[in-house]
Amino acid sequence: MDLVIILVSAKIGAFFAVMLSSTAPGLPLEIRVACGIAGWFAGLLVGIYVVYVSHTPPAPTAKPVRSFPKQIAGSKCASCKQHIIMAHDGFYCTLCGKVYCTQCSAHEPCNSQPIVAEVAADCPVPLPQDK
Repeated sequence: MDLVIILVSAKIGAFFAVMLSSTAPGLPLEIRVACGIAGWFAGLLVGIYVVYVSHTPPAPTAKPVRSFPKQIAGSKCASCKQHIIMAHDGFYCTLCGKVYCTQCSAHEPCNSQPIVAEVAADCPVPLPQDK
């Protein structure tokens, strides 16, 4: 089938080249033949391109990478299960990855992981003091 596409497109290119060269009066026969050959070659290249494009697999689409922290608004508090309506009504704990409302974050420290000093500095939940 690919060969048929290439040969038909070459024939169509030659036909259009001969038709265009026949509209110009006074052209010698040699130039008309040369135009026909050039049209055949151009049609051949178009046919090869069409076959190439039809066999080329589509490029893989990359999914966008999203690196957002946990959404606070619309979440539920991890301890009291109340809905957090606005983002300023809650906190995202970087130690445990949970969302707490402002009332619970003032009372419950996050004890789910060992405390790391760099992470603890970013955590809005008050941590227990070492004694």
